[in-house]
Amino acid sequence: MDLSSEDFARAFGDALRSFLDNKPMRYAEAARRMGTERRTLNTYINDDAKGRRAKARVELLFQACVELGFEFEYLGYKIRVETLGKQARASAPQAEQLTFDFYRQFNLTEDGGLVSVHLKRGSSRVELLVSLRSAS
Repeated sequence: MDLSSEDFARAFGDALRSFLDNKPMRYAEAARRMGTERRTLNTYINDDAKGRRAKARVELLFQACVELGFEFEYLGYKIRVETLGKQARASAPQAEQLTFDFYRQFNLTEDGGLVSVHLKRGSSRVELLVSLRSAS
């Protein structure tokens, strides 16, 4: 099995680019969370003028796995971070925006349709309950 550091650098960079492109996170935010500069991160995910890829420090790979939840496979090996016995430190919860589809018609000018919204604020979260009753 050929364990070339150049091949690993390319596989890591390609996997990291794909991972970040599928996240609602900018490269600058990912770099900050990984403890590096955006331009440095760019050297790992893109080739230089000579078609070479920078080799990432092990600390950067570790930070990508811990801070971003990054993992990838290389030559049959899965590269990821797992906790052993102790609870992992909790990272700050990420804001989420949920969408839902409602394809029924409702008429708010008559009694047929109804929209009800309830908002409950706690010390660490906000609960929003939306009820829709469609017009018959």
